[in-house]
Amino acid sequence: MISSVRVAIAHGDPEYNAAKIGELVRRCLSLLSPKEDRRGPLAWLIQPGDTVLVKPNLVQHYHAAGGDIRTVVTDRSVIGAALEFVAQALAGRGTIVIGDAPLQKADWSALDRLLDLQLLGERHRAPELSIDILDFRRTAATMGPLRQITGRRSLAGDPRGYRTVRLDHRSLLFELDADWRRYSVTNYDPALMRQHHRPGVHEYLIAGSALAADVVINLPKLKTHRKVGVTLSLKNCVGISGDKNWLPHHRSGSVAEGGDEYQARNAAKRLYSELAERQDTAPGLLSKYAYAAARKLLEPLVCLFRRDSYREGSWWGNDTLWRTVLDLNRLLIYADKNGELHSTPQRRFLSLVDAVIAGDGEGPLEPNVRKLGVIACGENPVAVDATCATLMGFDHTLIPVIARAFDIRELPLVAFRADDIECASDEPRCRGGLEALRRNHLGFRPPAGWATALAGHTPVHADGRVVTSAATPTRA
Repeated sequence: MISSVRVAIAHGDPEYNAAKIGELVRRCLSLLSPKEDRRGPLAWLIQPGDTVLVKPNLVQHYHAAGGDIRTVVTDRSVIGAALEFVAQALAGRGTIVIGDAPLQKADWSALDRLLDLQLLGERHRAPELSIDILDFRRTAATMGPLRQITGRRSLAGDPRGYRTVRLDHRSLLFELDADWRRYSVTNYDPALMRQHHRPGVHEYLIAGSALAADVVINLPKLKTHRKVGVTLSLKNCVGISGDKNWLPHHRSGSVAEGGDEYQARNAAKRLYSELAERQDTAPGLLSKYAYAAARKLLEPLVCLFRRDSYREGSWWGNDTLWRTVLDLNRLLIYADKNGELHSTPQRRFLSLVDAVIAGDGEGPLEPNVRKLGVIACGENPVAVDATCATLMGFDHTLIPVIARAFDIRELPLVAFRADDIECASDEPRCRGGLEALRRNHLGFRPPAGWATALAGHTPVHADGRVVTSAATPTRA
């Protein structure tokens, strides 16, 4: 174990303009490491000639409930500041890749316009400094008037191709091999998923540009998440995948049936999920419309059960997605450019969390506005996420995607304990260990499906049994 791991938190004004947000980012980086020279605040991390992946959160181009898009995607000014400091550290020589794999229904052109990605890239291109702006997806969905998927189209994808990276028995999903036929993710074909996750086989399709990087600059948005509790550094790494058919998100059915999609047996939810799967796999457009309409009619009945109103794995009992997320983070650290796994880290890493305008409640697609004016950063994604979750007001030991990261022994993500995390901040009340943040947290509201767990209660099944799955929240 190491003696301490540092996470920096800088506070400012959420109404800052681009220049002032840039200064806030610089201040946060200086809190993390005061070693700055003519190559700027990232000179200690990046060398001239490096390939650097800048990974924002570009999940989709609109707020699903019609709210503020700034709660959904990484702020343009934060991306711009990161690019400025990366380019400065490269000193005119190297490669910058701005890349992500948003949801299949996301419009990449709209995201590009919204965030001025092309313009941001043009500002820093130089004869020996190339900047690529890449949609890592291989396919995107076409949408109908009911926001149902009516088809899919092929995309150019990553020009550096893709690598199949196999974890097999080292995958955190290995423990669930008995239930592999239940692997699912909403709006994707589970039959394709089960080709890549079955007994003894667990593999992921990773964008070649992500694995070609010498340095990863992770730019997550600070917000809540229905399926994993919070989406921060760890969850943002899902965007290095080229195909979400390879990413188990939940296991179909109730806990009593061997799934983790929802808690108690429920015929309406089972039918809703079956209709979704048929809609996704139906060959004809009319069939897709019919299944979408049937699901729309069924939705009020599904939501009628207030005690257990969640579906699609959007609750604290989801024992699948956190495993997928942590697998992807391990691949990003330990897989080389060819997708071969090593026992030592293959690239350097920095997480820079955008909490200028954050989101709580029903994230990641329908969050409420939380204007904070905060930037957080650190070299270890688990330390950063434990810190940010605590700042939000959540006990990170109740959030499996963070808590379980401390348990991994093979291809580990940490070499420290949570008590070793040290917060450096320009706000005196936030300095020290996580205890300081617990006393001065921001009181975020969790998603409805996480309210019981993050209130510190021990969840139980509908029949009164205490939950004993790996996702059971327990206090450290």
